Amino acid sequence: MPEPHSDSILLRFRPKSLYRQEAETKIGERDGDSPWDSLEGGILLGAKEWVEQMRRVVKGDAKEQPEVRRLQVRPNWKQVVEAVEAVKG
Repeated sequence: MPEPHSDSILLRFRPKSLYRQEAETKIGERDGDSPWDSLEGGILLGAKEWVEQMRRVVKGDAKEQPEVRRLQVRPNWKQVVEAVEAVKG
């Protein structure tokens, strides 16, 4: 039979500030990156191929939704240079 004042019971009644401090400490101790750091455009998480497919099908108002703006497919530098050279000749 557990003791009435065991640590597990006492932990339930600790102050919220102490809980927050403990939680932040544990988060800082994790190995590796957080999955939230890998979000593309702030909304997509997955394999690169899947993310690229989703970039092409995500719809929304780019003026009102910054996530949609960040997901828009944009040309890379090489494509920009090639387009300018094609126009300039």
